[in-house]
Amino acid sequence: MAKWLSSAGIKCTHEKVFNRDGWESALERIKLRRDNPSWAWQADSSWLAAPFLGRPEIDDMTIVHVVRHPKSTIDSFLRLILYADVKPFFDWATQFIPKIKDMNPVDSMAYWYVAFNEMIEPHADFRHRVEDNTTRLKRFLNIGSRDLYSDTLYNSRTGLGPSNVKLSDISPELRTRLLAMTERYGYVWEDAFVPETVEAAWWTDQLILLDSRSGYFGGSFQWRDTSGRPLAYDCNLVEFFYKKTKLVEHPFVVDVGASTGSFTLLPLLHSTMEVLAFEPNPVVFSVLESNVALHKLQNRVQLHQVALSDLDGTGILKVPNGCGHMALGCLGTPRPRGIDWHEAIVRTRTLDSYDLPALDFLKIDTEGNELNVLVGAEDTIKKFLPSILLEYQESNTKQFGYKPELMITLLKDWGYISFEQVGIEDMYVEGLRNHNNA
Repeated sequence: MAKWLSSAGIKCTHEKVFNRDGWESALERIKLRRDNPSWAWQADSSWLAAPFLGRPEIDDMTIVHVVRHPKSTIDSFLRLILYADVKPFFDWATQFIPKIKDMNPVDSMAYWYVAFNEMIEPHADFRHRVEDNTTRLKRFLNIGSRDLYSDTLYNSRTGLGPSNVKLSDISPELRTRLLAMTERYGYVWEDAFVPETVEAAWWTDQLILLDSRSGYFGGSFQWRDTSGRPLAYDCNLVEFFYKKTKLVEHPFVVDVGASTGSFTLLPLLHSTMEVLAFEPNPVVFSVLESNVALHKLQNRVQLHQVALSDLDGTGILKVPNGCGHMALGCLGTPRPRGIDWHEAIVRTRTLDSYDLPALDFLKIDTEGNELNVLVGAEDTIKKFLPSILLEYQESNTKQFGYKPELMITLLKDWGYISFEQVGIEDMYVEGLRNHNNA
């Protein structure tokens, strides 16, 4: 917008006056520019002016309120501001809308959109939608016919990958305010979303197509191969597990802590495999859903937005705000990593409560909650004697107040005898049934 106005003959800067330095600094810059007419400065394009509009010192300025579709904006906020590990604009905004510090990620960015636009509305002399042509805006600013700067790409940077906020993701009260604003600005909210896709590597020479968000959330596909493609975390372990399942003709697999699906998607390679997957983090779960739908695996993969544990009820999931650390969310006390986190209330259930018809393989990666998952699955495990892949890391189990050896003791009490340290941080417990091709 600053470039467009300048090309129209209205010399405009971009966040040179209004920026994160605050009101007093902006006032000094305005005075400096007014005292130096030879600079021919007339305007500043900056949403950071919003909290200061209406102050008498700038009462004579014309305010053009530039708006963008709320869904596009909120998606952009999520990938460029909130999910970045360094959030200077988020920290600045909390001075004026402190609520966002206590909200879940989607609500905080939706509230940001609503609150800042509401700050601007009472002072706006004209509203312009970035998706529209500039004919009316030119007429309002009395700009004649001339060649104008024409780049209309707004926030085209990839940031931390595309997001896909749906209305159902937003809390009801905030959703009502957002929809009223959406209508007021002449937009229609559409939840429909076709994910951008990216080629990823499961393991050596085994490629898979994924929702491109999969490579940004940490966990399943957080690494990169030599070609820059998303690579499955501990890809050798995923391949190891896949080869174990190939020894069973019709394997039924339960994936606890599925993240974006490096294990859940294995039915794509094993035509008779069925998977029951659990992922409590709502943002990550939406990507898992997208990946399953992308490969049309819904008939053989069941997804549950649930945290498996030792009790049926609700729990508080602590989710790191940094996108790359999101897979470190847990029900326990997060280990210090120098990162902030937010809380999300999630449903908890025991595996026993599902009364499964079969179970050949059980994979558990819950950032330390593995013992509670086992306790809540005792009857099921004793009934089917599955092979078990466990995350086995003391720095995680410490979050729940126990040592990982306690899981081995428990499983030995249940009759298991074969334990193998595999991968980077996992234990493979061989099932007590004879797994063969018969």
